[in-house]
Amino acid sequence: MFLTTAFLSKEASVTFPGLLFAILFTQPRLETWKEKWKKIFLQVSPSLLCAGIYAGLRAGPLDFQNSFQFYDTQNVYTESVWVRLYTALAGLPKYVQLWAWPDWLQIDRAFPVYVDFFTAPVLMGFGLFLLSLLGVLRGKQNPLLAFASLWFWAYHSLHTGLLLPLNSFFLEHWMYIPSFSFALVSVYGADQMAKRLSSKFNTKILYGVVLLWTLLLGIRTHFQNEVWSTPISLYKHILTTSKEVARVHNNLGMAYSDRGDSQKAEEHYLKAIEINDIYPQVRHNLGLLYLRQGKIDLGIYQLKEALHIQPDFYPSFIYLSKAYEFQGNEKLKKFYEEKARKAQPQFSKPLTN
Repeated sequence: MFLTTAFLSKEASVTFPGLLFAILFTQPRLETWKEKWKKIFLQVSPSLLCAGIYAGLRAGPLDFQNSFQFYDTQNVYTESVWVRLYTALAGLPKYVQLWAWPDWLQIDRAFPVYVDFFTAPVLMGFGLFLLSLLGVLRGKQNPLLAFASLWFWAYHSLHTGLLLPLNSFFLEHWMYIPSFSFALVSVYGADQMAKRLSSKFNTKILYGVVLLWTLLLGIRTHFQNEVWSTPISLYKHILTTSKEVARVHNNLGMAYSDRGDSQKAEEHYLKAIEINDIYPQVRHNLGLLYLRQGKIDLGIYQLKEALHIQPDFYPSFIYLSKAYEFQGNEKLKKFYEEKARKAQPQFSKPLTN
């Protein structure tokens, strides 16, 4: 029961049947192929049913905010499944490179859309796909490589954009579960190399390389933790390579606001608005900044702009009510209180400062 409810709590749970299939398919078999497929089907079908129910609910009754529609207008990425495929393939070599050496980790990185198959990243990604396919086809001779390939694609297929155009093309946390495949292949490769080396001296060289690599990764981890030590250092790090990401400028503005640096907070809020004025949170945060500075009219203007972007944005109703209460405008105070109650009926108590 608890496993079933867990399935219904997260989009990624729809990949569980594929992950389970990867485990069962690569197990040593004593029965015939027909018997094995029947056994796999019976074991996978309950989770497949749960995934289907979740997908149906998520796309229907539970899709309260039309959350599968990431784009207001059509573009080259949404209109062409081939462009989505090329972009997904182009990400594969970058994921492998980050596994081997995580040189520039970011939570919100810019990644281009690829419209041509004959580009280096897409061709390298296609080569990696063929290698994974070869691993599956040679599953009888090497179950471990087959398992690694199936495990990777069972999870990462959700993030290719083939079934549904995504609003992000490359996110490092997408690799948390699939990278288990990278680990298996790395250990397998090192083990095979050690077995084929002709002398103990060569084996020691291999162990030395592995030890050096581990040490370098430890040093890299230390410096990465410095980047992640504070919100300001994290978002400034992202902006060194992805300067035109409105969400990051908004988050950096919030970090500066929390630190009391209103000037820099305002700069980044305005920059976020300049880049892409589609987030009510940015206008709302800028409005709160002005209210704290005593610039009530400017604050009210920004809060209303947030409502122009998202008419039911509950937090702006609350602070508009507070702002008009501060100005002594009882009529507008009550007007926005009522708006807030309609937007969030569960909060029916009177609003207070």
